[in-house]
Amino acid sequence: MNAHVLVVDDDELVRTGLAEDLRREGYRVTAAASGREALEILGQTAVDLVLTDLVMQEPDGMELLRRLSEQSPDLPVVVLTGHGTVASAIEAIRHGAADYLLKPARPEEIAHRIQRVLETRDMRRRLLRERAHVQEQRQRFGARAEQRARFAAIQRFAAGLAADLRAALQETREGGEPPRPASTGLEELARHLARLEGTGGSDETTVPLDETVRAHVESEEFLSLLDAHPQVRFEYRPAAPPLAAVCGQETARALAAVLDSAVRATTGKRRVVAGTAVERATRPDGTPGLFAVFTVRFHAALKPEDAEHLFEPYYAQRELGWSGVGAFDFAEACALVHHSEGYSDARVTEGGEAVEMVFLLPTAGKIDEDTARPRFRSRGGERILVVDDSEAHRDEARRLLEELGYEVALAENGAAAANWVEQRLRSGEPPPDLAIIDLVLGDVLDGVDVFHRLRQIHPRQKAVLVGGFVETDRVREALDEGVFAYLRKPLTIETLGRTVREALDQA
Repeated sequence: MNAHVLVVDDDELVRTGLAEDLRREGYRVTAAASGREALEILGQTAVDLVLTDLVMQEPDGMELLRRLSEQSPDLPVVVLTGHGTVASAIEAIRHGAADYLLKPARPEEIAHRIQRVLETRDMRRRLLRERAHVQEQRQRFGARAEQRARFAAIQRFAAGLAADLRAALQETREGGEPPRPASTGLEELARHLARLEGTGGSDETTVPLDETVRAHVESEEFLSLLDAHPQVRFEYRPAAPPLAAVCGQETARALAAVLDSAVRATTGKRRVVAGTAVERATRPDGTPGLFAVFTVRFHAALKPEDAEHLFEPYYAQRELGWSGVGAFDFAEACALVHHSEGYSDARVTEGGEAVEMVFLLPTAGKIDEDTARPRFRSRGGERILVVDDSEAHRDEARRLLEELGYEVALAENGAAAANWVEQRLRSGEPPPDLAIIDLVLGDVLDGVDVFHRLRQIHPRQKAVLVGGFVETDRVREALDEGVFAYLRKPLTIETLGRTVREALDQA
């Protein structure tokens, strides 16, 4: 413990006694006999915490607190006074005091309160860093999506232009006049860029997604691809009744083309399983909705951190060796789905042996609620604790989980969650069977801290984290420490139900 504490008190005996007590606890200590001297020291020396009296010569402790609150808002200040009143305590807290103690206070109590304030300060800083990191990752995700779209457009342009040139050269060799291409590469590029930039050429025609995919998997081209990869077994599980998704024909064809790349990327004698369904999902803003979901699952040996790069074609070619896989198909599908106001995600599962890609598209027209019936339901009596600082997200999580048959309890922050679990244990009731915790909470504790706190109360507590687009180092640390899974938003009832069921069934 090397924290540096500045002790401010005009009573020399109190000041030196406090300094000596804190040094015995392992703190580095600097002492000041007045508020003025404290400000001079702070102008020259960095400290981690200020422990100050209130009644001193000008500036007194309250004025010192006000100045520090303005000049160094991140510097915690603990007030220790022998002239305390309820009014002075309220005023000190209002001006930014992290804690308030009355003299005489036992040395171990002072040290304990200082340690708690410093730990809270450290957790708040870590939470702010984590929030900044998540925001940066979201911005990077958006930039990558745009980059993927450009990659896909460039690839299509190059392929179209190459085909035109080959046709022209062949005609020239045969002694005839070069044909005028029906669709030039430049026209193709302009059309795709117009759509992807949102400046025109929108192709958001309602198309039967299942029919488009089924026509592709029954095509001679796809069957020839399967013949060329005899170790791969392909299975398609369409929704019933067939889906019509709000997307352009190009989007539907791009999703069908993902199947080609999945077959090429599959290693060993494994299956490629694709399917469509209607699922309820929670958008990033917390609002619920029905989506047409297209899922592709295939086997490929990858690291978990590869998941966030699977829609980046050059990463896939360079780092994963997918040069002959058709990684641009993944990039184009992702870009077009996002252009259709949908979502896409990829994750590595089964210990790095499988890849699951999920594409969510807005549904077209009225969807029969029966088509969105959830699977992976509760087996009866299982209770889930949801910890999220957003009321909209809490309510939507409760709705999804209750539809799956679970009993649900809600907590708006880590302290409320810990108190709820402690009260149940004290009253002889069982703890929650599973905690679903948002990673970024508007609180001192982030999701990982809440997991640690719940494990202190109940060492066998199971938990799932929910968060943004990517797994941060903080999340990977939690997974190593026992968190079952990390789910990225938007959540579908299928993904949530399957993960909760698997977590509860885990030994």
